[in-house]
Amino acid sequence: MQEQAAKVADFQERLCRLSIQVATRPYWATLDSSVVDARMALKHVHESADEAA
Repeated sequence: MQEQAAKVADFQERLCRLSIQVATRPYWATLDSSVVDARMALKHVHESADEAA
């Protein structure tokens, strides 16, 4: 049980570090806001489908 908890904690720490790296990449500054807005809308499209059902 402790081994599993340690693995989960390691994965969560890695996920946090990688998320920060992705979110702070200079690439995002090269996009105009409509591309970012479209990406965010696509990311959440399943939520709208769930509400409609």
